[in-house]
Amino acid sequence: MRNMAAGQRKAALFVRRMPWLAAPLQIVTRTSFLLCVVAPSILLTIYYLFIASSQYYSEARFAVRAGDTTSLDTVTALTGLPSVTQFQDSTIVVEYLKSRAIVEALEQKIQLSTLFNKSDVDWFSRLQVGAPIEETVSYWRRQVTTSVEMPSGIITVRVNAFSPEDAVTITRAVVDLSEQLVNQLGERARRDLISASEHEVARAEERLREARSALKDWRNDVGMLDPTTAAEGIQGLIATLKAEQLKLRQEISTGSRTLNANAPQLQLLKWREEATQEQIDILERQLTSPAGQGKNTISSVITRFEEIELNRTLAERMYTLAASNFERARINSERQQLYLNTFVQPSLADEPSGPKRTRNILLGILALICLWGGGTALIRFRQQLSGSK
Repeated sequence: MRNMAAGQRKAALFVRRMPWLAAPLQIVTRTSFLLCVVAPSILLTIYYLFIASSQYYSEARFAVRAGDTTSLDTVTALTGLPSVTQFQDSTIVVEYLKSRAIVEALEQKIQLSTLFNKSDVDWFSRLQVGAPIEETVSYWRRQVTTSVEMPSGIITVRVNAFSPEDAVTITRAVVDLSEQLVNQLGERARRDLISASEHEVARAEERLREARSALKDWRNDVGMLDPTTAAEGIQGLIATLKAEQLKLRQEISTGSRTLNANAPQLQLLKWREEATQEQIDILERQLTSPAGQGKNTISSVITRFEEIELNRTLAERMYTLAASNFERARINSERQQLYLNTFVQPSLADEPSGPKRTRNILLGILALICLWGGGTALIRFRQQLSGSK
């Protein structure tokens, strides 16, 4: 009982703070019902039956697909689900469909605002003439519905307009702009890839040019094309001279047994053997030299030649690899990596999709009755509190 009394005191205090609730119960009459329920219901019915403009929708369905299937990741190849890149591209398209960018593009392409502010469209439904871009974007978001089905990645876009032709016109423009967006998604990446490949080719070409120039300067300095071939020739001469020297030594050994040590024939053989040894020594010095001596020997020349030739070979391989990468990047840039596969084209609607006239009228009347009933109950409660004092 104490709780009930406390509740009544709180309710009485609430009513006193709102003087407009202190009206006598007699004002809640048939007139108030007519003014609060019947009259607005009649206006609502007249609006939806005779004034509200019919709206028609046109629907399109498409999906973002990759043209090059060789670059699919392992999960995509095994499960058939869209890759992360395709999912991101689909999300970008959906966000673009409700962005300011597409509203501006549609305005330039088909004069979007003129399709929504025609004079035959009722004042409450149409876009106001000269509306700012923010209001136009907000109005567009109420007229377009988008969704993405997973895991297929199918995008559904539905556009409402005040005639079937306008709905189809807008939807086709939306599909065209979405396709342009998809084609542009990888354009910058492909352009950067080609630019980087061209830069690598230029660097490799410059390195190869420097390596070939270094080889040419070295050949002019040493006066030989290939020191390896020259070394092989010198080694061949040394082998020939050593064979001749061995033959002379055999003749000297044989002659020393039969001839006098001062015999002219024996002296001539010794001179020839000494001259041959000198020639061998000269040729061997041309090939090699003691440590730290003889920078122009064949061995040092070959060492320098091998360094220059190695640089030239590496430069040629790097140039070949860079040229191959550039050609691959060029082919990929010419191939359309992403494309929009539209499998449900926009079509003319036979029947209007809205507004739902009967439903809206019934819901409006029900809302009015609920508001009127709530107000009546509150006034009755106020009268009961006043009578209990």
